[in-house]
Amino acid sequence: MTNRPDQASLSLRSRLKQATAREILNAAEQVLAEQGAAASMQAIARMAGVAVGTLYNHFTDKDDLVRGLLSVRRGELFKAVDEAMAGRSDAPFVTQLLTFVQAIFTQFERRRSYLKIAIGSDMPRGEGDDGRPALLRTMDRLRPVIDRGLSEGVLRPELAPLYPPVLAGIIRGVLVHGREDPAYSFTGAAETVVELFLGGAAVKQTEKRRIPQ
Repeated sequence: MTNRPDQASLSLRSRLKQATAREILNAAEQVLAEQGAAASMQAIARMAGVAVGTLYNHFTDKDDLVRGLLSVRRGELFKAVDEAMAGRSDAPFVTQLLTFVQAIFTQFERRRSYLKIAIGSDMPRGEGDDGRPALLRTMDRLRPVIDRGLSEGVLRPELAPLYPPVLAGIIRGVLVHGREDPAYSFTGAAETVVELFLGGAAVKQTEKRRIPQ
């Protein structure tokens, strides 16, 4: 009768497996950002320093690997946003809004390779871990902030349903704008995004043109 591995051995094996998976995902992020859809499992394995078969021990194919990468990075993004917003429920609206935008931009500043994969690429998109697109999950996190702005009288209540998608769209536009420029500062753009969202793009309020009927 063979002896079963003890708990310490199982724990070590689990940690090693997790460490290997992290290295594979890090390598995949770099290779996919550089090569796009043309990236091969062989190239990813070389970058990770493992055999190709090891990749298939963790992921069934390249699409599965990409979906796994996007899922992990999205999870990191939402965790960063949630941690930044924790304890801010009593802060003024503008403070909450700036904190939210800065948290997103800071994460993408750290993960520029992921940004190239997540936005504007031909990689398989997939959905969020709860079955919904990541943009909708981002807007979910925006709604309490918008509610604060409404309660303070900063935002017009009749436009309330539009605020989360409009702000999410501005954030995405900035990410698209800066994704190919390694010198572009996303964190430096956070205040500008908040100013644009709150004040619009016109030089002066009186100079805004009416939309043609």
